[in-house]
Formats: sequence, C-alpha cells, structure tokens
Amino acid sequence: MREALLAFLCGAAVLVLEILGARLISPFYGATVYVWSSVITVTLAALAVGYAGGGWLADKRRPLPALGGLLAAAAAWLFLVPWMRRSVLLGSAVFGVQAGALCAAAVLLALPLACLGAAGPLLIRLRVTELSRVGRAAGWVSAVSTAGSVAGALAAGFWLIPGFGVGALLGGLGAGLMALAAYCWWSGRRAPRPAAFLLLAGLGLGGWTALRPGPADAAVRFHARSFYGDLKVVDVEAWGKRVFYIDGMPNTVVDLKTLESTSDYIRSFELLPFLRPEGTRALLVGLGGGSLVDRYRRYYGIETDAVEIDGKVVEVARDWFGFEPSGEVRLEDGRRALERPGPGYDFIVVDAFNGDQHPIHLFTREAFEAAARRLKPEGVLSLNVIGFALGAKADLRRSVERTLKASFRHVRVLAASSGHDPRSSTVNLTFFASDAPLLFRREPARGRPELADYYAKVQGSFLEGLDAPSETARARLLTDDDNPVDALAAESGLFVRRALLQQSAGWMAD
Repeated sequence: MREALLAFLCGAAVLVLEILGARLISPFYGATVYVWSSVITVTLAALAVGYAGGGWLADKRRPLPALGGLLAAAAAWLFLVPWMRRSVLLGSAVFGVQAGALCAAAVLLALPLACLGAAGPLLIRLRVTELSRVGRAAGWVSAVSTAGSVAGALAAGFWLIPGFGVGALLGGLGAGLMALAAYCWWSGRRAPRPAAFLLLAGLGLGGWTALRPGPADAAVRFHARSFYGDLKVVDVEAWGKRVFYIDGMPNTVVDLKTLESTSDYIRSFELLPFLRPEGTRALLVGLGGGSLVDRYRRYYGIETDAVEIDGKVVEVARDWFGFEPSGEVRLEDGRRALERPGPGYDFIVVDAFNGDQHPIHLFTREAFEAAARRLKPEGVLSLNVIGFALGAKADLRRSVERTLKASFRHVRVLAASSGHDPRSSTVNLTFFASDAPLLFRREPARGRPELADYYAKVQGSFLEGLDAPSETARARLLTDDDNPVDALAAESGLFVRRALLQQSAGWMAD
C-alpha cells in the first residue's frame, strides 16, 4: 500500500508539473508548438536522467530515505521557481524562440522532474523481496505510476489549472512533495522530528510561494480561469487604462474613466464603413471587450452580430467594459460560424486570439472562402494580425496576404499601429479583402475628429509593393492541411511578450 501511494502520487506530480510547465513559459514564448515540444523534450530527458540516477541510488542507499531527500529537493526547487521565473524567461531570449523556450523549460523544470523520475527504481527496489518477483514488481510500480499520471493530467487540465494560479499550484505542489518527503523519512527512519520539520517547512514555503504579493501600481479587478484561458481585468493607474488580459496578453485596452478604446487596431476597423458607407450589418469573430460593437453602433448605425467561443469573455465585456449587444451574440467557434449558412454581411471582422496566438483554423484558404460565402457581393473581410510588417521576419504577413489573394480579387494591408515603426517592431496588421475594389467611397479624413487624426497618421502605412521578389517567394499558401501560422508568428510573439515582461507587468503572467 505504501509503495502504491508513493508511485501514484509521484506519477501524478510528473504530469501536473509537465502541463504546468507550459503555463510557466507561455507568458514569454506563447502557447506555441515550440513551447509544448520544449516542455515534452525536457520532461522525457529529465525522467531518463532520473531513472538512471534512481537505479544507481537503489543499489547504494536505503530506498525510502533516498526518495525523501529527492522529493524534498524537488519541492525546494518548486518554491524558488516563481521568484526566478521572470529572470529566466528574459535571459533565455538571447537564444531565440526555439532554443530559448527549450532553455527556459530546462532551467525551470529539469531538476524536479529528474527527482520524480528517480522514484520508480527506488520503489521497485523497495517492493522487491525476492529475485523471482522483480519483473512483477517493476510492472506493478510502472502501472500504478502511469495511473497516477493519467489522474494528474486530468486534474491539471480540467480542475487545477482552470481553478488556480501558477504560483498557487507551484506552492501547493511543492508543499505536497515536501509532505511526501516527510512521510518517506518518517516511514524509512522512524525519525519523527526531521519529518515534522519537513512537513511544516513545506506547508509554510508553499503558502509563501502561493501568496506572494503582486505589484502595487495595478489593481486586479477581476480574475477567472475559463476552459479557454486565464482572464484578468487590471486597472493600471499609472497608465490611466483598464486592460483585459487573456493568457497574459492585453486583448482590450480602454480609458479608465470613459471606457473608450484607446487601441489603434480598433480605429483601423472603423475604416470599413468608409470603404462601404452603405453597409449596415457586420459580423465580429472574437468579442474581446466589445469596443468595436459600440463604435459601429454609435457612429455608423451598424448592427453587429458577435461570435465568441468563451462565455466568460462575454461576461467580462458586459461587466467591466460596458458592452451592450447591437445584434446577436453567439457562443460558438468562429470557423463553425463562418461555415454554416446564414445571413449575408457587409463586413466580417476576425479579431480572434488565444493570448497572442492566432487561431490557425481561422487563417486558411478554406476559412477565407467560408467568410467570402457569408459576405454580400461587395462585402469586406477584415483581419487583425500581430506581426512584423516588413523585412525578413514578415513572412506571416506575406503568407496571410497571399492566402487572402487566393480567395479575393482585392487585398490591402495596413500597418495599423501609429506609434510604432513597422520596419523595426511588431505592429497590428489590419487586412482588408473583397471582390470589389478597396477604394474609400467616403474620405476618412472627414470622419469624427479622433478617427480623422488617426487616419492622418497611418494613411501612408498601407503596405503595397514594398517586398523584394525573394521575400515574396517565401510566402506560404495557408491551408487546413498545411498551416505553419504558429511558426511564422513565433518571433513576433516573443518580441511582444519580452516587451511586456520588461515593463514589469508581473500581474499578467500568473
């Protein structure tokens, strides 16, 4: 029974830590395939080291005290991770996206995972009483440990991560491992005092890790974890802004007093009614704080249906950003909404993100063709993409542009961030696509003063004919079968997250 308990809990801890590891480094590297590949690689490598080391210890030391020491070491490291996480993420960036994610995962996760990996050989040695039963003992410990891993994976994905913060989970996992270490020491040596000390120290350090104070210049007004992500509403007095963070990335930014959007990309979407002044109906895929719905209704009389996959996002928009629907609000996946039959729209706006990740199934030729079927004859599809506008790192922009041109006769791209140089930093890229010419039928400079001022700054930022032939040749046609959007967006995601962490916005990353 004792060996079963330890094998099950150590197996569970491995999977909880592995899944939590992606959360640890995603505030900097995003929830990309690079992050998951790095975490899985580090997990397997660390477990391999642990298996070898555990086998050596099983032949040299008493199994339970040795296991207790390893579990205590793993717990101590987990208590340190929240405090060194930011420095590790910033420091690892010098190696680039792929190597940086691998390096960060190795520093933060390898030691505790190796310690947990050593549990298997030690428990097999503890269970074996005669040589003829070695095979059965090894199979039994492996089966129980794997069952624990199954339980840990389910608990992490469906309960722990959606319900608790990263710091709280690290503190709780560390305290749990310290309690197991105390049990091993007590059971192996019958030494109650060291065991009691370890238990109390583990619980205290776990609480200290989980309850560390946040920054003083920001007030977290709302925090919830939905099935789709971590949601925070933060009032940053120093900026005079209210920010809606989804998985650590600012999704909606409004003035703290008026709740008016201060984002340039929202203003860029306001250019659509100037392309088609007769338009009266829009579909928004990805609600965020709902700022665009309000702008369209208030200034242009446009009724907007909204599609949002996360019901919690709709609640946040209503409760904290003053969102009032002007049309239907549907809780469903954006691609499904585009694919099914329905009314025609003058405008379709795709502004959907998971943190800084573009939902890849919304950025394929098949998705754009589905959107085209939902547009009226002269309707316009518009997309918000975060990436580099020009230069060697702008292949995401070029690939999205090429893919749109496979579905629409006319495509234009605007570097929509007025305060950033599109040649040296990431920007919001607003794409416009239609089967009718994309010429302004009403002059934006004659719009409301805020929009006229914005247009004066960006009217020269349409990206047309600026790519060299060799750069154009690198553009990919994005399809459901071949879609490297994650890889194409990795550099820009790292650029944005590095800037956010350097601002010391620690409240966004927990």
